[in-house]
Amino acid sequence: TIGQGLWEQSVGVLSLAVAQKMEPAVNYSFSFTTTNPIAAQESPPVSIALAGGLSTAPVPMNRSVGDGAPVKVLTVRFLYTRVSQTNPYPFAVNTIHVTLATNLPLTSSTKLTLYPFKDATMDADVPGYNAAARTIQLTDPSGQGNEALFGGSAEWQGANKAVVLSLV
Repeated sequence: TIGQGLWEQSVGVLSLAVAQKMEPAVNYSFSFTTTNPIAAQESPPVSIALAGGLSTAPVPMNRSVGDGAPVKVLTVRFLYTRVSQTNPYPFAVNTIHVTLATNLPLTSSTKLTLYPFKDATMDADVPGYNAAARTIQLTDPSGQGNEALFGGSAEWQGANKAVVLSLV
């Protein structure tokens, strides 16, 4: 169809029909939008070919390098992580502070798990702990409201001694 491309998902091929005469030695540019795969990958080779009236074998295209290379997908990683506490004394209520930064945006389907908090317990004496729901109230000491990213609470997994935070 003129003005539209045909996308063949299974092989990742875009076919275009030439709508009007293309002059030699003239650069023609266009763009289209896709969704990257979820898994990290290096940029695959991209080729171009002619079929129909004039035909050629596939020819590798020059590609941008670095993060601009087509369909290069980065691996998520932590740029910064820090964990600290407010109280080192036995049987004392303790506040754990966590700071982190990632190289990519995280989406609402993401869960962060912090573990193991060896021999840590949760009980009625711990402020902000809801035993029935097994949730811990989150606060942001910086005052920026970062606890809202996780809906204000995290799940306590007592058997694993883990805290699970779900982005909302």
